[in-house]
Amino acid sequence: MPGSIIEQPRVAFIQDGARLHYALPLALEQRGLLHIMFTDWFVRRGSLEASADRLLSLINSRRLAAMSQRRCDSISRERIVSFPAFTIAKQFVRRRFCSDVEYFAWESDQHRIRIERHGLSTANTLMGFIRNVHPNLLAWAKSRGIRTIADQIIAPAAIEEYEDRIQRQRFPDWETSPLSNEYAFVREFEQRTWNELDAITCASGYVRDSLIAQGIAQDKISVIPYPIDPAHFPFIDRANRTGPLTVGFIGKVCLRKGAPYFLEVARQLHSKSLRFVMVGPVGLSEKVRKAFSPHVELAGPMPRGKIAEWLAQFDIFLFPSTCEGSAGAISEAMASGLPVIATPNSGTPVEQGKNGFIHHYDETNGLAASIELLATNSNLRLSIGRAARTAIEHHTPDFYANQLLLCLQQSCISKHPNTQHG
Repeated sequence: MPGSIIEQPRVAFIQDGARLHYALPLALEQRGLLHIMFTDWFVRRGSLEASADRLLSLINSRRLAAMSQRRCDSISRERIVSFPAFTIAKQFVRRRFCSDVEYFAWESDQHRIRIERHGLSTANTLMGFIRNVHPNLLAWAKSRGIRTIADQIIAPAAIEEYEDRIQRQRFPDWETSPLSNEYAFVREFEQRTWNELDAITCASGYVRDSLIAQGIAQDKISVIPYPIDPAHFPFIDRANRTGPLTVGFIGKVCLRKGAPYFLEVARQLHSKSLRFVMVGPVGLSEKVRKAFSPHVELAGPMPRGKIAEWLAQFDIFLFPSTCEGSAGAISEAMASGLPVIATPNSGTPVEQGKNGFIHHYDETNGLAASIELLATNSNLRLSIGRAARTAIEHHTPDFYANQLLLCLQQSCISKHPNTQHG
């Protein structure tokens, strides 16, 4: 309507597990934009999940241990709607499905049903993660005049499949699982989701460009770096270190994360003055694991609470990923004061030569040269690490919420061109 005022967003947020450690709904909460948060399992005082958590703690299971971490005390408990009974029940249903994709699509639809039954109260905006939020839920919300927005957490499935095929052709014996036959399903699910969205957010230019390549209008996409609380990853002064320097990586050790390229760089630079360490679950064949042992230490999976301790041991961070959205490990490394060497495909916030270096994942000579430059020039290494910390300090929850608010306002104006700011 001409002359009308943009209504303050009241966001109903659909949280996928503990994705991004609740950073997005927390940013909305701190800015006063979060109206309600839907999730499957959330531990808070007096809840069924809290009671179950005490029992689950007695069972030695990594999956159950991860469920106990689904908590965020900074989000007001009255804003949270969870479905614990369904979360327990669905564990017994999962085995009926032939594939993970079929199961996750069913799970997403079941959440849609429960959210529609509950209703969105007085929320005027629905937000979630693409591949998690069901397109039929978005359509339902739009039919009620509610704005829809979702975050593209990784490059579109078409790009992901393209990169996956390249790596498997180059390294056919590295992973025991075959190339997924489910990309077509994910592509169709993404397309249906995009069609129901007023706006799309993503955390990197890499994902934005990938979306545009799939036919998404550029003015529908907003690049907003994911928020990080630098207090959780304190700056480490590495000025007075002695002994060999450690080149580190945190994430799943697999083809998508560029494990072959990490290994090749370690082979090129093998010496007593450099140590190469990869921290995270290992998704490689047993034969390939043995190839790492002379050059790279595979530390295995680590609890979330130990990540900062590992970052403190590193001197340089190498992340040669082939396909991401925006890797949180890079932001955490930058927060701790590490110079980062990454790829464009990692969705990195690194600026070339300012707070790190960027090379294509298979430019192993370039990756190795940047590591050598940092290893042999301590002043440069330390100054780039300090610049990395300074850069990431701007990616606060408040910055994210302000940028999201601007995105929502712009999407509202594009739908109603005569709308004015209040």
